[in-house]
Amino acid sequence: MVEKSRQPQTRLNASNRAALLAAYADGAPVTELASRFGVHRGTISVMVRRAGLPGRSPGLPEQTRREAAQLYAEGLTLPQVAARLGISNDGARAGIIACGGTIRPRGRQPQLVGLSSS
Repeated sequence: MVEKSRQPQTRLNASNRAALLAAYADGAPVTELASRFGVHRGTISVMVRRAGLPGRSPGLPEQTRREAAQLYAEGLTLPQVAARLGISNDGARAGIIACGGTIRPRGRQPQLVGLSSS
């Protein structure tokens, strides 16, 4: 049994807990919150659960997923969508699929001739 731990324990006061939970509810990434408040990521998950807030699945924020799907539907390729949003190709693909999109086959896509948006 260990008498003293070498790991520092950060205790948040009530106002810091409230600020952390509010930032989480507003969509702040868990890693950012952990760094800002000096706690472990797992501590945040425990605090969120105890506060009764709905948990989030790791990954892209919903707005980024929708934006990736929109850009892809407009004709950008996966690498172009990823570069535009500053995310990985896998992240772009996951966002598109999560929004109900389908991934086009690889290779050159045929150009649609004779269609105009007038």
